[in-house]
Amino acid sequence: MRSISIKALLISNLVQLVMAAVICWFSLGVVWDMDVRLLPLVFAVTIIPPSVVAGYVAGRVAGRSHVLNGILSSSAWTLFWIYLEAGGTVSRVGFVGSLPYMTALFGAPLLGAVGGLVARHMERRRRETEARQQRSSYGAASALSASMPLAGEAPPLCGSP
Repeated sequence: MRSISIKALLISNLVQLVMAAVICWFSLGVVWDMDVRLLPLVFAVTIIPPSVVAGYVAGRVAGRSHVLNGILSSSAWTLFWIYLEAGGTVSRVGFVGSLPYMTALFGAPLLGAVGGLVARHMERRRRETEARQQRSSYGAASALSASMPLAGEAPPLCGSP
């Protein structure tokens, strides 16, 4: 349980729900005027970007167990779809059991894991860059100190061994 960050869980779920709501709101004008066959495309656009971004946010905020926190970044979304299957309004119109529903239920956590993987990769690259910079600054400092004379010692003359 220590690897799960409550702060990351709350922030990432909020990010996902807000992003999905904004995308839905902007796509409502498109949905009303389009062919019903394009509805899965709008549905996918509503699920994929928010899930990946929420997984990334969860991994960055948590700072540990990036993939696990990325998976949990869509827990509110997943609970919402389980509620709909249990008797919400969508199940009455025959939407439950369809491909978009399964994508929302299982795809959101998987895409959150992808966002967590990206966060883990970015964290590793940041640490490697910091270590490389620290090594190079240490190497430059040690080279500088090696060329300087010790206290009470005369500086070396040019051309002397």
